Amino acid sequence: MIVDCVGDLITGVEHVGSTAVEGLASKPIIDIDVIIDSYDVFLTVKDRLSKIGFEHEGNLGVEGRKAFKRTFVDDLMPSSYEIDQYTVDVSGHIRQY
Repeated sequence: MIVDCVGDLITGVEHVGSTAVEGLASKPIIDIDVIIDSYDVFLTVKDRLSKIGFEHEGNLGVEGRKAFKRTFVDDLMPSSYEIDQYTVDVSGHIRQY
């Protein structure tokens, strides 16, 4: 759904947070980072995501974060997403694109 909507503007989608680690206790919310090369494309990404039901919530108190909330519920997708230019790689280090 997200890749279909903004795939031409992003460099990747990563499942992050506690639900991304098998066996780790977690809340029933899946965190996803949508990686962009530059904030120059953010407004376009934001506009497109709003058309498929994702509401921009600002940074939620974390500098550089662009958080989104789903405005609909289904069995396929979680309720919360973040768009950020940072992601967590497999070894757990933060890297900047």
